[in-house]
Amino acid sequence: MLEAKQVYGLYWQDMLAGFIGYRDNSLVLHALAEQYRGKGWSKYWWSAVCGELLESGHNEIKSSISATNLAVLNMYASLGFTFNNPQDVYHRMTPITA
Repeated sequence: MLEAKQVYGLYWQDMLAGFIGYRDNSLVLHALAEQYRGKGWSKYWWSAVCGELLESGHNEIKSSISATNLAVLNMYASLGFTFNNPQDVYHRMTPITA
């Protein structure tokens, strides 16, 4: 995504605070550094990125989030996202051995 220039850097006072990576009309990777969470800035950044994607010709923006991440779930709801066909996704963790 970085090579394809499909990543937005989220900056606060010239410091990288997080990023949003996208593919087509889907936000596929996103994160904020811990010190920037819970301050209400996420909604501003996500709104700006979604606006850019809509202006580039997409009629819909998609994303996937963990249902246990209530902060992100609430932020997406406040931005007008709807939750269609919710799914539980489980990941198997395997130890790395040397």
